[in-house]
Amino acid sequence: VGLSRAFMVAGAEQVGASLWCVDDTATAKFMSAMYEKVVKKGMDYVTAYQRTKAEFRKNEDFDHPYYWAAFVLYE
Repeated sequence: VGLSRAFMVAGAEQVGASLWCVDDTATAKFMSAMYEKVVKKGMDYVTAYQRTKAEFRKNEDFDHPYYWAAFVLYE
């Protein structure tokens, strides 16, 4: 939380972070899917995070909370 708070104090409106080390493949897929929703579909970050987490929960390769629950968005 310390580094995330530092970004917020410095002026960031939102900071995405993970609460624990997550598998590199899962992280890459999560971030790619989330940013695709933001950039290509015009979603806000909160909605993109929520929808990506929902997709991961339905994906048999990444349905365990280890793969998706670590990702949080501080506002």
